[in-house]
Formats: sequence, structure tokens, C-alpha cells
Amino acid sequence: MLINLSALFALSDSYAVFKDPGFGARPMAMGGAFTAVADDSNAPLYNPAGITQAGNPQIGLSYAKLFSGLENVDLSLQYFSALYPYGEIGSFGISWTDFSANYHRENTVNITYARSIERLFRFKGNWPEISFGANAKYLSHSYILDDYSRNDPVFASGSSKSNFTADLGLWAKLKANKFGVASAGIAVKNITQPDMGILTEDNAAAETRVGAAYKIRKLGSMKNLIIASDLVYRNIVTEQREKNISLSLGAEAWFLNEMLAARLGGNSGGLTCGFGVKKNFGDYDIIFDYALLWPLQLISTTGSHRVSLSCGF
Repeated sequence: MLINLSALFALSDSYAVFKDPGFGARPMAMGGAFTAVADDSNAPLYNPAGITQAGNPQIGLSYAKLFSGLENVDLSLQYFSALYPYGEIGSFGISWTDFSANYHRENTVNITYARSIERLFRFKGNWPEISFGANAKYLSHSYILDDYSRNDPVFASGSSKSNFTADLGLWAKLKANKFGVASAGIAVKNITQPDMGILTEDNAAAETRVGAAYKIRKLGSMKNLIIASDLVYRNIVTEQREKNISLSLGAEAWFLNEMLAARLGGNSGGLTCGFGVKKNFGDYDIIFDYALLWPLQLISTTGSHRVSLSCGF
């Protein structure tokens, strides 16, 4: 099983603990190109500055089954997020992620704060809308031991480790024109690269995401067509000091009076697609999202499946 998991981690560009495996159905249906979008309950994981776009409180729940169909492999993701805008003071969020493997579990708790720089400094004139944001993060992971591994000297000092770190983000939206509006974002994750090793040093990889997006208000039968891209740079602390650069591309469009969304994307992990359904219930907007990632380097799998349910108040 360890061989299978190692192969999966390599194929998904996971070289260290706490590399984000892709939470949230909507972002992953867009190939993970979400740093410059970041306008819903998924924002804390992609760009904390983006939560200033949430005009009302939001909550989101997500579940994923990774590489379904592979024998002896059980990988799943869970995610919860809540956002609360508080006027001139700023926007707040709390989120929790859980990555579960056959023998290993990783958890993250984020406390998020973001604020518009335009409001903070009260700029006047034709300034773009700019926000900054930060996550205070608590990371923990543990191994599930059996009778054999319990006597392994690797776990002599324990089978779990926790530490703290932070993410920083900036998000900017240019002044809109008659066709649409452009946005850009940058986020730096795990800036302190905390040591999460059980026996020897094993640092969480620092990750820098740079994104750009353009939203077209209307194009034929499509509304709010978003075209987005992310360039991701990972700095992994190993003896070889590995570095990795990857590109994500994605698109989203809404149809039927913004009740149905279609999404496409791709990244180094494979091709992605998905959909969203939005329904209004009085003061509540309920959105169901689904995403499929089809790996290009694996066989005998029906892909990775993600579902999300979110509510805006």
C-alpha cells in the first residue's frame, strides 16, 4: 500500500506533508485556477484576501473521493468553511480541512481575516479594488498504527505532530468596462515552512500562487463567463531543495438565469470538469457543486470526485 500511495503523491505533485490536494468542488472543476477568483467559501484555501467579496455570511461543506477504483487505496477529503463580513472592520472566516489516507491523516484549521485596502486608506479616484488577507493556521497530522508499526522505532516518540504557520494573500479587481472585469491575485501559503516530521525533519512546502481572471458579463446564452489561470510555485525543503512550477487553467459559465453552471479546467494532475446548481429559498441561496478530475497518468481508476454544498445568507 505504501508503494501505491507514494505513486499517487508523485502523480499529484505531492512531495511533502500538507501539500493541498485540491479542496472544494468548484475550484477543482476549474482545474484549481481560483487565486484571482476566490469569491466564495473556498477562498481561504486559495487566496484569503478574496473573502472580502462575500457580501453576506456564507458556509460551505465539501467531500471528495480521490482516485476512486484503485485497489487498496482509500483517499478522501473533507472541508468546512464559514465566512462573515463585518462592515468597515473587515471580513472573517474559519475553516477546517481533513485529508484521510489508509494509514495517515492531516488536519488544518484556518482563522482568516481580510480587508479592503481601498476602504482602509480611503483612496479617492480611479483606484482598483485591492484587498489583503491572512490565515493563521494550525496543522496536525497522525499515523494509524497497527501491532507491527507500533513497535517501529520511527514512532518511538509518538505518531503525531502539530505546528503553526500562516498564509498571506492579495486580491485586486480593476475597474469594470462594458464587456467585463479583470482580477488578479497572489497568495503565499505555509510561509514559515513548519517542521511536521515525526522522527526526522519534514517541512510543509511553501507555495506561491499567482492568478489572473477575466469575467465577461454576457456572451450569447452565457452569463458571468470566467476564464482563469494560476501559476503555482512550490519550494520543498529537502536535501536537494526541490522546486516545482505548475500551471492551472479553468473556465466557468452560468446558464438558465444563473441557475446552472458549467466548468472546465486542467492542471498537471489531469483534466477537470463539473457543474453547479443554484436555487434561491427566500433569504438563502443554496448551491450544489460537483467536480471530476480525470488523471492522465493513471489507469484502473474512475477519477477523483468532489461534491460541495454551500449556503449564502
